[in-house]
This record gives sequence, C-alpha cells and structure tokens, in this order.
Amino acid sequence: MSEINDTELLSAYIDGEVSADEFNRVNSLLATSAEARQALERLNTTKAALSSSPRFTAPADLVATLLSHPAVVRRSAKKSWISRLFPQQPRPWVLASTAGLAATVMAVWAVVSSPWTPQTLPLQPLIAAHARSIGADPSLHTTLLAASTYSSQLAAEYAANR
Repeated sequence: MSEINDTELLSAYIDGEVSADEFNRVNSLLATSAEARQALERLNTTKAALSSSPRFTAPADLVATLLSHPAVVRRSAKKSWISRLFPQQPRPWVLASTAGLAATVMAVWAVVSSPWTPQTLPLQPLIAAHARSIGADPSLHTTLLAASTYSSQLAAEYAANR
C-alpha cells in the first residue's frame, strides 16, 4: 500500500467521493491487504471522533477584538526600520529622477569601460582614393598626387602581406 495515495483514496472512499473505478480498486485493496483494512479503521475512528466533537463558532467581532488588544496596538505603533529611514512616501519625481540618474551612470560606465577603441584612419589614403576616383586630374595639387602615390604604395604593401 503506497501510504499517501492510498490514504487519500481511503479517505475519499469513507466520504463517498470516489468514482466507480476507484470504488472497485479500494474494495480489492481491502480484500487483499490487512494494512489497508487497519488504515480504513483508523480513518473511520478519526471521522467518528471528529463528528462527535462539539462545534464552536467564532464571535463575529473576533478580528476587531484581537486587533484592539493592547499588545497588538503597541506592536503596530512601533515603526519599522524602513519607515524610520523613509518617513514619507517618496514622490514620483524623486523616483523618476533617481532612475534617470542610475541609467545615466550605467550608460557612462558602459562607454568608459568598454574595450572598444576608435580606430583612426590616416588622411592621405583617403585623399588618394578620392583623387583616383576623380581621375587624378593633373591640375590637382601636388599634395594630393603625393597622397595618391602613398596610397598606391600602401595598397601594394597590404596586398603583399595578405
């Protein structure tokens, strides 16, 4: 007999709250198991004892009486540490500004502590690429043409290292 499931099933059997299949299962269990019969007898005894015990009803004003008891009143008069720390309810704008400040601090921390470092590109290759894209007109300033030469050398070096 599995103690928990069968005890619940026996209790439902005593109360008449079992299906036909469960009824047949309990009857076959009782026919084969002395332990199940003893458990059923204990449950019947408990049910009889509870049925014969006097019934009491609580007074209608029980809650009000208990809450007005001096010990309860003294205890509720004591302030908790949180209410002593924050004597008033915080105003909505205080909560909103605190949340905004926290978000700002976290955003600044994320930017400052990130491992990403911006990469700078040398200006000459950009100018040279632009000069090549417009056909390297001879009327271009010599600095641009030098940058174009520099860019060609750089591109060759990159190609060689790949």
